[in-house]
Amino acid sequence: MPKMESPSELEKASPAKAKYPWFIIFILGNEFCERFTYYGMKTVLTLYFSKVLLFSEDSTTFYYHFFSMLCYFFPIFGAWIADGAIGKFKTIFSLSVVYIIGLVVLTLSAIPDLHFHAIAGTLSGLLLIAIGTGGIKPCVAAYGADQFKPGQEAQRETFFSYFYFCINAGSLISTFVTPLLRSDVHCFGAKTCYSLAFGVPAALMAVALVLFLLGKPFYQDTPPTGSLISRVFFCIFHAIANNIRGRNVSKPRDEYKKSDSYEVSEKRTSTESWLKSLRNFFRKSPKENTRHWLDSASDKYDLALINDIKQLLRVLVMFLPIPMFWALFDQQGSRWTLQANKMDGRLTDSYYWQPDQVQIFNPVLILIFIPFFEWIFYPLLHKFKIPFRLLSRMVAGMILAGVAFIIAGFVQIALDKTLPVEIRPGTSELRIFNANPCSISLSGQFLSSNESELLLGPYEMKLLTDLPTTKQTVASFNARNINCRAFLTPARIAVNLTDSRTSSLYLTEHNGVLHYRQFEESKEKPEDGNAKVRFIIPLGLNTSTGNGNITMVNPNIAAGKDGHEFNVAVNGSSGLAGLGILPDVKADVDQGRFILYLSNERAEFGKNVVGAQQLDLPNGGVYTVIIKSDLSPNVTANASQAWQRYDIVEPNTLSIFWQFPQYFVITLGEVFLSVSGLTFAYSEAPESMKSVLQAAWLLTSAFGSIIVMVFSGAHLIRSQAVEFFVFAGLIGAFAIIFAIMASRYRYKELDPVHLEMTPQDPKPGPQRHVSQDSRSGLITEAETDESQFRQ
Repeated sequence: MPKMESPSELEKASPAKAKYPWFIIFILGNEFCERFTYYGMKTVLTLYFSKVLLFSEDSTTFYYHFFSMLCYFFPIFGAWIADGAIGKFKTIFSLSVVYIIGLVVLTLSAIPDLHFHAIAGTLSGLLLIAIGTGGIKPCVAAYGADQFKPGQEAQRETFFSYFYFCINAGSLISTFVTPLLRSDVHCFGAKTCYSLAFGVPAALMAVALVLFLLGKPFYQDTPPTGSLISRVFFCIFHAIANNIRGRNVSKPRDEYKKSDSYEVSEKRTSTESWLKSLRNFFRKSPKENTRHWLDSASDKYDLALINDIKQLLRVLVMFLPIPMFWALFDQQGSRWTLQANKMDGRLTDSYYWQPDQVQIFNPVLILIFIPFFEWIFYPLLHKFKIPFRLLSRMVAGMILAGVAFIIAGFVQIALDKTLPVEIRPGTSELRIFNANPCSISLSGQFLSSNESELLLGPYEMKLLTDLPTTKQTVASFNARNINCRAFLTPARIAVNLTDSRTSSLYLTEHNGVLHYRQFEESKEKPEDGNAKVRFIIPLGLNTSTGNGNITMVNPNIAAGKDGHEFNVAVNGSSGLAGLGILPDVKADVDQGRFILYLSNERAEFGKNVVGAQQLDLPNGGVYTVIIKSDLSPNVTANASQAWQRYDIVEPNTLSIFWQFPQYFVITLGEVFLSVSGLTFAYSEAPESMKSVLQAAWLLTSAFGSIIVMVFSGAHLIRSQAVEFFVFAGLIGAFAIIFAIMASRYRYKELDPVHLEMTPQDPKPGPQRHVSQDSRSGLITEAETDESQFRQ
């Protein structure tokens, strides 16, 4: 008769009574800080490439995805040294140090006063960061799980939930905060502070390492047992070598039943083995008497490992189309951020949404979608017996990614209509401004054949386009007075035109003589997404020296706050001031509505208001503002037409929030594909191969980045909208291929061969069960394990 255990003994053995390892908080804190570091640094990386290092959009995209690729390749390296060499703790510690060194190098490279080689320093820092973050990625969650003893499975599940929460909390906060550090703080004479945006994540990573070390006295270390990844590769290579040499090793079929595998063996020739194996990859269920090419490795490796690798390969084949999804998904941080940089982020007159902050949509939606689908949507489908299995969800995820890029393509088409039209080679543009309160007539060689003269009314601007131009062309105009009060002597004006460039010509009268000045203009949107303005003041300032300021005050921003006031110095002592046109009085300002003031020593506060209306300078535009010369010396607020604004480059008019639909759809696709893919990999993999599949899942993202690198590096498509549509078409084709593969795949619990090999009388105790719709305890762990795979 079996010995009966006493109640006290049962209580001691109860997993529910096992003590929770409180020191796990150090690992959770480490993960929060590390994820803040990674996402905070990566969020501003695209704009740093394009605005500071001055990379083109294609180069920016290439280097961004090259960095992402490395981050998802190095987990193989981290898992190998952790399992086969120094263990998880030493791996996390040593690679965290490498991580911090990389962040410090990146931060120092962003400080101009140090005179580092910015590009070399940046790329070196990013390489070290990729080694660090990629190397510790597969180790931290696994090391946290190692702290739980047998019988603490329920507590381990809660750890993964907390772990996943820390990942999303760190990502969410950093995605919002670091763009503000970049844009709202001024340092080293610049309007932005990328060194702070990189430095704060570096400090957080140092905190992460300290938190991790604080728990060292309490951690339970598991010594390295050898790298399973290495054994898998060596077994496969050995099988390939034996097949090439024609060595066939057969074993009785009963011996194969001892392992958890689909495959059984019978002796066949080498050629037959390869052909049969290729066909069986796509069979709904492998034939029982089919010899697999891996069977030839049984002369060196045990059958359990060989058969587990066979099932591993069946799952890996299903991963082949997945990189195309990540090729689309990861462009949120590159192409979509560059798209947002050309859009209007204005929420109110005092708050502007930064283009790299738009990425916050993804973590916010993730935190909403996952509970909704797991607690409401999937249970409803199960209740009404509507089949929506894991592979079907993954197909849906790929289709949704394509839909998101179709939306992005149409947004790009609308955006392109607001962008400056490129000047054709062999031509140039010329804007002619009449800065006088009277009309002026121009005649010259560049007027169209049906025009004898060009009439410019008071403060009017005319744009001449498609002017035939070689490298340098001198255009000449004759100007004469129409109705100016002072007698204006006719003048001949010479203008230098440059191929594929645009220029502005300003005309003003002074003491009866027509004077002019030419400026070459930029027909590109400001790199920082703000506004650029040039002031023309065809009157002298009311100061003794002629010097002073143009003061711009944004009343919607509190005094003392960044963006409230801008001062533009006016050098009235220059010789050109006496001619009525001040040279290059420009300002790079934040978007907003401003009250204009001019220096005036006769005024009560030393300056006067210019006009009754506020000067509106939307973001993304390049403007010229002419202060009208027909005002009295004491300019007052009652002069409503005191200035005139001209748009050289149209402002951003398409709201940045038009990107929300594409973020919504692709995040929905991520939930379907990523979470379901992790659950599929976990439930379909042999027990011994789950860690190998973690590394394989990360590699799908790395290969996705390679796809984007090929597109951006080869400059295959010039139109961004067309490129979005091409990616949508590619993911659609891959979705069809994946759907065909999914229709032929047979899940493990339904495979008759697997059922034959599964023990019919399982041991008593808690059993992990994968139900018909895969709604099981595995889903929770796979969702939380997403930290190791996707983050």
